[in-house]
Amino acid sequence: KSLYPGTIEKLSIGNSSYAVGNHQDYTELISCLKDTCFPNLIDLQLGVWELFHNAHCLYGKLGDITSLLQNCPNLEKLGLYGAFELTESLEFKKLKDLSVVLEDCSNGSSGGFISQSTLSCLLDSQFNSVEEMYIDLLCDEDQFGYCFPDGFLSGNSLQSIRNLEITGGFKAGEKLRLLNSPIGSRPNVTYHLEDLLES
Repeated sequence: KSLYPGTIEKLSIGNSSYAVGNHQDYTELISCLKDTCFPNLIDLQLGVWELFHNAHCLYGKLGDITSLLQNCPNLEKLGLYGAFELTESLEFKKLKDLSVVLEDCSNGSSGGFISQSTLSCLLDSQFNSVEEMYIDLLCDEDQFGYCFPDGFLSGNSLQSIRNLEITGGFKAGEKLRLLNSPIGSRPNVTYHLEDLLES
């Protein structure tokens, strides 16, 4: 309700290694922000875990982030750490850098898998300016079995992509679908798909 949301350019919500033992459920906090407009927000990091000593990250739950992202029209950098939900595809007009991490691979701390419908909403979103995309779905021994939506594989919403990294457990044949698709076979894109597994 203050004037700050109208001027903030960077917002990070999360915790740190000083708070080991505390829960990492940010659902209620993010729900409180869902109707707030952030017209000048450039960098949004949700569920981040800041390290102040040699340790590992603890990721948790973000809840439904759809409305919050819809109210951040000028984002250029977005980081999502932990489980989250999207109920519809979005349009990111200025976003250049997207990072998604569900779990710290060293300690298995996470909020669990995201759903196939959430992944589809994310990948079917409009990324007009995205250059870097890092989607790390490795979680719980990678037994989910995700699928790539056809719209994402067409590459029509990723005209500016330069680096694409995707990890996690996908259904049999999905890696080949990606490699043979328009988005998976561009000569000017650097791909990191070594940890894209088949569940």
